[in-house]
Amino acid sequence: TVLERGIYRKIGDIILGVYLRINEDDGKLCTTLIDNTYLDKWELSKEDVLEQAMDNTVKMAPPRFCRGCRKVRGCFQCRNGGIPIKEFSPTENERRYGCFLSTDKKTNGATAVFYPGVARMICLAYGTQAIYIVPTSIHEVAIHDSRYTEDVEMLSKCLEAVIQESTPDDEVASNHVFMYELETDRITEVM
Repeated sequence: TVLERGIYRKIGDIILGVYLRINEDDGKLCTTLIDNTYLDKWELSKEDVLEQAMDNTVKMAPPRFCRGCRKVRGCFQCRNGGIPIKEFSPTENERRYGCFLSTDKKTNGATAVFYPGVARMICLAYGTQAIYIVPTSIHEVAIHDSRYTEDVEMLSKCLEAVIQESTPDDEVASNHVFMYELETDRITEVM
């Protein structure tokens, strides 16, 4: 439906669609797809609407790094509400083994890495030229510093295992590993 009628951006096999948030109660999010026919009604381009949607989303669900993660209902949850991206300074373990990024809502948090400037801020916090992004569910992504990742295939195998063992089918964001590079300022699918 998103591909046929929605307003979206596609990165690899991930589709970032524009939805209207109708309600949110008890951790359950109620949304509806914004039909692409609204582009003509609003007299806006697809890119303008996508940019506005991302700006609104980052305000409604700011990105957070998770420390002290635990698995809850097949996804990783922060024990402490998370650390705002602008305040994040990775520990040595997070540099070597990765950490999780979600949102303060912890619902559909995997999109946070696609917010404008977020992947760039992560690279700057890590002091690295590139990061690997592993979408463990629709709710979060694992972030890995490229300097400590010798085997991207291993990240892919870990993702496969997490999805198979812990992620409900309707919460799988992607079966692929992505990379963000400072030089190109782009997220691309790598495996």
